Amino acid sequence: MREVERLAREVGSTLSGDPWHGPSVMAVLSGIDAAAAGRRAIPGAHTIAELVLHMAAWTRETTRRLRGGAAGAPAEGDWPAPRAATAEAWRAALAELRLAHEELAAELVRHDDADLDRPVAGGQRDALGEIVTLRRTAAGLLQHDAYHAGQAALLRKLAAGAASSSAPSDTAAAPAAPVRLDDDMRAVIAAQRLGYAATVTPEGRPNLSPKGTIRVLDDRRLFFCDIASPNTRANLAANPWIELNVVDPLSRRGWRFLGRATLHAGDEVHRRAVEQIDGEEGVHYHVEAVVVIELERALPLRSPGYDHVPDEAAMRARWTGLRRRLDEEFERHLAERRGGR
Repeated sequence: MREVERLAREVGSTLSGDPWHGPSVMAVLSGIDAAAAGRRAIPGAHTIAELVLHMAAWTRETTRRLRGGAAGAPAEGDWPAPRAATAEAWRAALAELRLAHEELAAELVRHDDADLDRPVAGGQRDALGEIVTLRRTAAGLLQHDAYHAGQAALLRKLAAGAASSSAPSDTAAAPAAPVRLDDDMRAVIAAQRLGYAATVTPEGRPNLSPKGTIRVLDDRRLFFCDIASPNTRANLAANPWIELNVVDPLSRRGWRFLGRATLHAGDEVHRRAVEQIDGEEGVHYHVEAVVVIELERALPLRSPGYDHVPDEAAMRARWTGLRRRLDEEFERHLAERRGGR
């Protein structure tokens, strides 16, 4: 792997992967709603929404410098003001942050390793008089992300503490779940009839299993029915951690949900889940148990293919045509198999 590719991978890891220093930026921001993002937890300090727009602005500025631009402040300013304190504006800010990092990663891999030590930003020098190179510019952006992600994590804890201290006494001691399912998460789940569940066997080996009944239980929990999943059920009995991946095949994006599972058999949760799935599917399944996942993290999944299309509508248009051709090829394969019997 080229060194520029490693740097690009670090950009992705810092944003939404598993960086060594702690939670990724998107892991810290996961489950924060517009109200929490806009809350000024410390007088005179920035809000989480302001931090997100600041990070997006400087990521774009970094990409501009790598493309040959001179050193300067971001076009939208050092600290862009949030457009509004609405759920739509907050989703747009998160989308800006993701897109800015994707563009930076794509710009990095366009370079050769030999470019890493060449000057950028018009030969700018740092405070010690040293030339600022492409390598140092990219590394500086990663440090910038880690710094502000730490600030966002602290603001999130302050907001959670304020919320719990103002709660009625009979609920103040209840642990606050960090993830709340938003409209996009719900829409992706509702549109799909196939997702994948990852568990760990008692021997420590990975187990991946397709699930066709993943549904929303409430604002913080998902469930699926154990119809033919004895291995998944046995794994969860020994280790409750589970990750679900739900991806739209045309949009080439979706969500990764991590949480702890509980198994329900013969109780009210089991009865209601079976009733819901039977009603939606129009057939009755024998359900051994219902797996309920209390979510602790939700991270967006987005195909690298977005480096080559302008937006989601273009991605869906491309894959609608491609999916049709792939289906036709598979139908021919099935016809040949039938004919060979």
